Amino acid sequence: MADKYEPYEKPSAVPGALAVGGIGALAYLARKRIPGLKILEKIAKQKTPVVSEARITPQVVDKVTEVTKIAKTPTTQAKELIVQSHPQRKFADLKGQLDLVATKAKVAPLTQGSNQGRFGSSLYDFIAQHPAYKPLDAKVWIKELSNFNRLANFKSGQAGFQKVRMNVTKAELEDANILRFEGEKVTGGFLTTAQESGLKVSKLDLLKMINNSPAVNLRVKRFEYVTPMVEESQILAKDLTRYINDAEAVVNNYKGTVESVGAGNKLLDYGRDLSAVKSELREVTNKINQYYYNKNAPMSSMVEAIKPFEGKIKNLENLSKGLADDHKIHLDINKLREFRSHHTNLLRKLGREKTMDQSPRYGDHETYKVLGDEKYIEDVIYYPKTIPYGRNVKPGDLGGGHFETIKGASFDNQVYHARYGRRAVEGGRDKAYVVHEGQSDVQQKAWEKVSGGSVRTNPFNTEQEYAQANLALKELLGQMSIYARKGFLSEKEISEYWKLKQKYDELRKNTLNASTLLKKASKYGEDDVPFLPFLTRDIWGDHLIKHMAKTAADDGLQWIAINPVERLHALKRADSTGRATVGKLGDWEFYGTAKGTAGMRGVKAYSDAQNKAVLTNPKQTAVLPERMKKLALQYDSIAQPIKVAKSDPDKPYKILKKFEFGTDSPARVLKYTRAPSEHEMAFKSRLDAAEYIAGREKTFIKMEANDPRLYYEAFGLKITPQMLQQPFKLYKKEGGLVVNMFKW
Repeated sequence: MADKYEPYEKPSAVPGALAVGGIGALAYLARKRIPGLKILEKIAKQKTPVVSEARITPQVVDKVTEVTKIAKTPTTQAKELIVQSHPQRKFADLKGQLDLVATKAKVAPLTQGSNQGRFGSSLYDFIAQHPAYKPLDAKVWIKELSNFNRLANFKSGQAGFQKVRMNVTKAELEDANILRFEGEKVTGGFLTTAQESGLKVSKLDLLKMINNSPAVNLRVKRFEYVTPMVEESQILAKDLTRYINDAEAVVNNYKGTVESVGAGNKLLDYGRDLSAVKSELREVTNKINQYYYNKNAPMSSMVEAIKPFEGKIKNLENLSKGLADDHKIHLDINKLREFRSHHTNLLRKLGREKTMDQSPRYGDHETYKVLGDEKYIEDVIYYPKTIPYGRNVKPGDLGGGHFETIKGASFDNQVYHARYGRRAVEGGRDKAYVVHEGQSDVQQKAWEKVSGGSVRTNPFNTEQEYAQANLALKELLGQMSIYARKGFLSEKEISEYWKLKQKYDELRKNTLNASTLLKKASKYGEDDVPFLPFLTRDIWGDHLIKHMAKTAADDGLQWIAINPVERLHALKRADSTGRATVGKLGDWEFYGTAKGTAGMRGVKAYSDAQNKAVLTNPKQTAVLPERMKKLALQYDSIAQPIKVAKSDPDKPYKILKKFEFGTDSPARVLKYTRAPSEHEMAFKSRLDAAEYIAGREKTFIKMEANDPRLYYEAFGLKITPQMLQQPFKLYKKEGGLVVNMFKW
């Protein structure tokens, strides 16, 4: 079974980062222990590295985990099958255990037999329930796993899963390296090597490969603010303001009295100084508000914004001491000590949070989000282990990247990231996570190279393929040695020898052997294609929607939604090349409009693939809304346009940011009837709003929770209990919108 872990890593957890550094090819192989695989050096002219079993941290495992982990490796098992006259006896002993694996897969779908998680493999369930007890010829498995008519009809009869599409996909078979395809044709993978070697394969071998595959082992790392810094800062600011108000009241009572005559500093000066500190406090809190709600600034910036409270507390201490010395006015200076303690504790909490290095990184990139989130979050879906042969994918490999480091260490193997925020839904107390952006840097680069003809090599589960091939090579060399030891060969024997030699050379050429391992280790070269699961954007986009649904369910929210392209991507990043052309065609086709369509009538977007502006298609469903509709059918939900708040309804005083509304403006092209707006800030009180805009060329308006102007339309998916209780299938059904999703 896959290692058991908490798949969602939130910054509220105990500080600590996963070690995801790379290791060299030979170092990786040295950690495997599959004996008896050395090829005769004098014939092969190259010693094959010994593949050994990967070390696994000891953990408590259930019976299914134990059965799959103690299963023989494909090579060891295959060798035993060759030398045993009745290998079925060995697997007859495993019948009860195989029945247990099948039963678990049947009654607990999409859990890999035992580990409950957010996602699961339908391929695992299909193979686990296969009727075979003994190893089958590889060609039988190839026939079974390339029959997509049959695989498309695979279903679960378990309660809650009857509507879930459990079909097995080519993408999952390829990512697990069990089979590789070109169209419908099988072109490679573990099973083809096993077939060429004439070896049999047990379903336990395949289940182990699935549990080792990258998609099954993905994790989520969340970047968010944990400390309620704005709320705590507001409490601190109000306490300090109240202290100043009390001091001003006392000073006003003493003005003109005998006690103040001849004092070094007049009471009037103290009054002005106290008023100045109060004004400076407003500036500090306004900056914190702006950084948090509008900019979602990095933690280091937030810490710097909160630090000035210390200076204000010091100013008040000096003023309080001066009033006592000059005028015998004694304020409760102990309160200032309490306020300093509060401020110190706040900075300590932020310091710990800064050390964890999981605060938002890109909240200030306003052209990629709609302002006004009640809470802003960034999630990164990544593979947490070292990719075989040191093939870790580092941020920025072959191009631009995000989330480069965590606590100074390279944050490797990112599949995609999502940026989203929490918002209220009109008509009640429901909340929604609304997606701003989804992006896969690595798959964008991979797709570009694959489209250009480069080969994408899967390093996962290749030790099985490698070991099987080496066993076959050894057998061929043994047969060749018989001829080599003869003093004289007949023409027939020479012919047989060269047939063996040709077969040997071909197999060795296609095997991931030591020399190619060394070439593939370390950094990616110009001709390499980085490998992680979910190559195409419709596949990782499907995973994104399921991840968002599961996250919303876990966090107690009722909806997820997608910020429509006409409010974000096309409106904010129009890049117009002429009238009626707004945004990139890929954005329209991926995120869609508020209605879920991939276009609007008469509106053009720029296509990099066609190098021109083309009409968007209002009759086509966009990728993410299409996935939401499919999930709704499978999980007794609804997917439809909903209205979400531009900002927190409990903060009625809004600072608006309006978009240009000229004749050729993107807003006009996108068919807005008035200038669209977003909410830069929102406040609970009129006074707070007035203080924020003081000295700025801004105004505020009041919008109550029932004001229709407060809401905008977005395509949404209702969260159901099933989405909380059941894991999602890892891979979507093949098909859907076929476009170059990375051509913007």
